[in-house]
Order: sequence, then structure tokens, then C-alpha cells
Amino acid sequence: MITLIENVIHNRTSTKKEDARVTRSKRDLALALQDLLITKNFDDITIKEISQTAMVSKLTFYNNFLDKSDLLMFLFHKYSEEVYETLKKILESNCSLKEKYEKCVKAVIEYLHTIPFPINKVIKNDTSKVIYWNLTKFIEEACVKVAHLYGNLLGLNVPANILSYYYAGSFTNLIYHLAQEENRPDEETITKYILILTNPKDLPENN
Repeated sequence: MITLIENVIHNRTSTKKEDARVTRSKRDLALALQDLLITKNFDDITIKEISQTAMVSKLTFYNNFLDKSDLLMFLFHKYSEEVYETLKKILESNCSLKEKYEKCVKAVIEYLHTIPFPINKVIKNDTSKVIYWNLTKFIEEACVKVAHLYGNLLGLNVPANILSYYYAGSFTNLIYHLAQEENRPDEETITKYILILTNPKDLPENN
């Protein structure tokens, strides 16, 4: 006879296994969409293609996501978490506020140019603007986390959410429109432009 303790252990183990399966399914579906975006327009990608690429059933897809836009949002949220970890290391370093700000801007731009799918190509095919809105949300999330945990990096008397909207809008519009130009500048030049436009001249040189 299974004792009460054995039963509890069995249930906990089953839950952990189930949680691990859900995590793995979400990861595989996100990676599948990421791979498909390299060659296809988001609007042309089907749930069936995503499921087949991830080697899961459509039922598994719908058990985890409402639709492909929900999956795309999940993917960009993962990107946001990754870039935030990079920003966190910069903000906890011993360099000056000015250097921290410049390094943070550079980190975000570099990340957008090194994610697995070609951001410039994806943006060009973004007829429904779904990538645009997710890109905005991605930068917005990172900005809010930074502002809430580390305070206002620029020393401005502006609420965190207002700052995040401003920077998300500015960054996204610049990146999005430049990506569609034939002779678009490289990431280093884009970083320089953003710093010129957004970096206050009186930002302290010390911590």
C-alpha cells in the first residue's frame, strides 16, 4: 500500500516532471518560431509549421499559447530577460554614470544585431507591424526593470514608466526605420546617433 508520504512525493515528482515538460515545450516552440523567422514572413508562418518544426502537436501548442502572436510575445520576453542580465552587470560595475549609460545603449543595439534571426530582414517583412510592437515592448520591459531596480540613471525627475515609453519609442522607431533603408548604418553608428540624441551633456562623469 502506498503511504501518505509516498503519495505526496509521487505527486510532487509528477508536478515537477509536468512543469519541466511545459518549460521544454515552450522553449522548443519559441526556437521553432525563431528559426522560421529567418526564412519566412511572420504573417505567412502557420501554427502547423511551428508545431512541426518544434516536433510537438498542435494541441501542445494551444495548451501553451493562444496563437502565434502570443508565442512571438513570449520570445521577445525571453530576449528582454537576456538583455536585462547584460544591463544589470553594466549597472553594477564601477564605471561612471556616463559610461554606464553609453554601455547600456551599446549593449541593447548590439543585442538586436546578434539575436539568431536577422532583425533587418524580419523588419522589412513586417507588414502587420507585429514585430514593431514586440520590439517596442522588448525595450520597454528592459527599461522598466532597470529604472525600478537601479533608479533613474539619467537623474531626471520623470517616473520610470514614462521614461521606458520614451526610450522604447525612440529606440524602436530609429532601429525599425533604419533597418528598411538600403544604405543603413552599422550598429556602431546607430549607437552613436542614439547617444547624441538622448545623452544629456551634464550627465556626471563619476558614479
